[in-house]
Amino acid sequence: HSPELVELLKEAAAREKLRVGFVATDVTGARSDFAPFLWSGRPALFLSSSEHPDYHRPSDVPERVQWDEYHARTRLTARVLSA
Repeated sequence: HSPELVELLKEAAAREKLRVGFVATDVTGARSDFAPFLWSGRPALFLSSSEHPDYHRPSDVPERVQWDEYHARTRLTARVLSA
């Protein structure tokens, strides 16, 4: 819903050497905090690391976090927010 934010995200992802995918809100629905922004016509992004076999299960424990990727995603988010 925001071509400008998508471009910022693509540029930030390239700098962090992260692969990003895009899905429309008809796929994700309005299931997160971004929904009120969309409803009011403000640009919004929903950033997610996507689901995995341990998502929302007892086996989804901190020891499974891939810290290098986590830090790269955090830097990506900071780049988009500070642009």
